[in-house]
Amino acid sequence: MGYRDDVRNDQGYGWRSAHQGWGGQQQGWEGQPGWDAQQRGWEGQPGRQRGWDEQQAWGGRQGWDERQGWDERQGYEYQGYGQGWDERQGWDERQGWDDSQGYEQDWDGRRQRGWDDERPRRRPPADRRRPPNRGQGAKGKGSKGKGKGKKGRGSKGPSKKTIIWTIVVLVLAGIGWKAYDYLNSQDFREMTAADYGEADMGDKIYFSVAQGAGGNEIATMLLQQEIIKSRTAFIGICDRDDRCRKIQPGAYELRKHSPAQAVVEILVDPKNKITKKFTIPEGLSVIQTVKSLSKQTGIPEQDFLTAAKDPKALGVPDEWFQRTDGKAAANTVPNAQPIEGFLFPETYFYDPTATAADILKLMVGQFLKVAEEIDLKGKAATLKISPYELLIAASLAQDEAGKKEDFAKVARVVYNNAYKGYTGCYCLRFDSAENYWLELNGKPTKNSGEMTVSELNDPANPYNTHAENSKMPVGPISNPGQDALLGAAQPAAGEWKYFVAVDQNGTTEFATSWSAFCNSKAKANRNGLSLDMSDCW
Repeated sequence: MGYRDDVRNDQGYGWRSAHQGWGGQQQGWEGQPGWDAQQRGWEGQPGRQRGWDEQQAWGGRQGWDERQGWDERQGYEYQGYGQGWDERQGWDERQGWDDSQGYEQDWDGRRQRGWDDERPRRRPPADRRRPPNRGQGAKGKGSKGKGKGKKGRGSKGPSKKTIIWTIVVLVLAGIGWKAYDYLNSQDFREMTAADYGEADMGDKIYFSVAQGAGGNEIATMLLQQEIIKSRTAFIGICDRDDRCRKIQPGAYELRKHSPAQAVVEILVDPKNKITKKFTIPEGLSVIQTVKSLSKQTGIPEQDFLTAAKDPKALGVPDEWFQRTDGKAAANTVPNAQPIEGFLFPETYFYDPTATAADILKLMVGQFLKVAEEIDLKGKAATLKISPYELLIAASLAQDEAGKKEDFAKVARVVYNNAYKGYTGCYCLRFDSAENYWLELNGKPTKNSGEMTVSELNDPANPYNTHAENSKMPVGPISNPGQDALLGAAQPAAGEWKYFVAVDQNGTTEFATSWSAFCNSKAKANRNGLSLDMSDCW
């Protein structure tokens, strides 16, 4: 019920409801902690009050103080009158104590409005009442006297229940959407070992099992090619079937969306293997590799050469062509071979319908896989060179070393001379690089003693290693295997400047001085090798 100044008791103004309020003899709110140490309330004279003293305020503030009554804004002000309990009217944004007008039955049976800035008025006769406006709110006199309108009674807006149910519906809808997403996710399929039925089986597809691939790798590849619905379904069957341990590398004809059991039955039977494979040995150049691929697959050489012109389309990332030595990379130099070094030597099983580009992608993919397994990028960073420069050094070691145990030593000679200038020219003087340029231009390769001075110092040759400050060539000169890559990634410790093969078996001697190098060349000649000794005496 609102406040009325014409309704009082013996001690002051108060409420005439069942609650005991501010009478001078009453205590607080029905036995709850009162307003001062004596639990008094208003002291019997309008406008004079002790309120909540400065020590016992609610919530650590002062409650009723000498200025503002019930709150820090308006409330019951010092003169005993005020504008309601908040900045507007009554107990809510409109009037009185409830959601509408706050009409309450007073002790004398009369009805009155809430706390307004006017004196409470009697309800007008029925014939003079305006019908309630349930539509647009009306402007009225603001409770603060500043012209701010108050809402009409008809503009209540949505009820609290409506708002709550709207929120509940939205939350449930969000949960439902998330649940729908999860039920259709691969994580849920793996958790439930989801599987296809025979009715789901689709188009034929050739599936290749790589050399040395285990059950997890096979399951991953099957899932990636949309053959099985979940890895767990396939692995669960293989865990109970010892035949899965004997799945042979090769190509198999499967169907998309197949039951895992049907896939297992095909893969474990060697009779189902399609014998389409090719093998590329370590150290072949791209030209030599293409010739071998064409012979083994029946695909024309030109198809491979055309596909090889775009290494990015074959899966080589641009970052692999970055260098730290200031030289250009093969993918930016005319007449160079940019795919060189990325066709990993290995035995491959392939789809019989594969194109030249498909086969080259297979080889590039294997290179990237091996590079990641042995952490070529991390090891190149340790050496303070780029992975591409490491790959060039590996290709040189693959070509120059007679045995795989010498890869790490040859790589050290490469780094000593190209980056440290041990021989005084910051050059390598590797005849293998000059021969590679001859091969790219369709010319026959030569032994070291057969090369002319013009060939060794050809300024048009981006692979030249004899010129001053030539450092390493513009790109790899072969496709190195894993051993050569590891040798270049972990070069042996040594101050070597030179090396030379000293017999027909590829035995190599390393030297830190020119005189020691000449002694090794003389040894090679004694063992039947014809090396030029004119620069030694």
